[in-house]
Amino acid sequence: MLAAAKAKPDTVTFGTIANGSLAHLTMMLLQKAAGVGLVHVPYRGGGPLAVAAAAGEVDLPTATGTIFVQQIQAGSLRVLASTGPKRWSGRPEAPTLKEMGIPVEAEAFWGALAPAGTPAAIQARYAEALRKAMAVPAVQERLVNVLGIDLAPRDGATFRDFLAQQIETWGKVVRENGVKPD
Repeated sequence: MLAAAKAKPDTVTFGTIANGSLAHLTMMLLQKAAGVGLVHVPYRGGGPLAVAAAAGEVDLPTATGTIFVQQIQAGSLRVLASTGPKRWSGRPEAPTLKEMGIPVEAEAFWGALAPAGTPAAIQARYAEALRKAMAVPAVQERLVNVLGIDLAPRDGATFRDFLAQQIETWGKVVRENGVKPD
C-alpha cells in the first residue's frame, strides 16, 4: 500500500471511524513518517467502516482489530500491520509499524474511569472487581478470541500516567494538523 501511495500520491484511501479518531491521527503520523500522501475517508462509526471495508470501498480500513474481527476471521480482510508496541495477538504474523521501519506507535486501549472525587475505598473496590472479572477464563476467552482485545491491565497510577501521555501526544498531533472532530 505504501509503494502504491508513493507511486500515485493522494490516490490510496484509508477509512476510519471518524475525523479525530485514534486511527485518523495515527495515519497522519504514518503519512509523515513514510513520506506518502493518503486520502482520508471518515465514516460515522465502526459499523459503517466495517461494511465499507468488506465492500472494498477503501484501500486501507484502519481501526482497532475489534471492529474487523469477523471479516479477518472470515478471510475477507487481511491485517497488514499493527500500530501498537507489540504484534496483535489476533494476527501475530502481521508486523508492527516499527518492525517495518516506520517510527509510529499508537495503542488503542480500554479503561475504566470514575468521577473525580470518588472515594479511594470505592475506587479500590471497583478496581478489585475488574481484576477478578478479567481473571475469569471465560471472560479472557471472550475478550481476546472473540472481541480481539489484548489484555494489558494497569494499576490506577500507571493508567493515569498513560492517559496523561496519550493526551499530550495526540493533542500535539491534533494541533499541528488542525484536526476537527465530526
